[in-house]
Amino acid sequence: KVWKRVQPRIGRIPVRVDLSAVSFVDDQGKDVLTAMQQGGAELVATGPLMTALVEEITQSCRSQAGNSSPPQPKAAGTAATPTRGLP
Repeated sequence: KVWKRVQPRIGRIPVRVDLSAVSFVDDQGKDVLTAMQQGGAELVATGPLMTALVEEITQSCRSQAGNSSPPQPKAAGTAATPTRGLP
């Protein structure tokens, strides 16, 4: 309820939702996090469970926005390099 009241007031102010201390999210919580992300909030997670949840929400939001094939993430510190055929 709070997000629905606050979101229109904050406009373009960046919102970051830190989930690093969260160990479980029920279906209602997932719905709230999805609405927050759709409203422009950045979801930040650590740990495998919350990271997977944030990725799932992100993919769901992209699919609903018509972008069903998001770019593949790269490992930190890697750069795209052209591939060459073997001689």
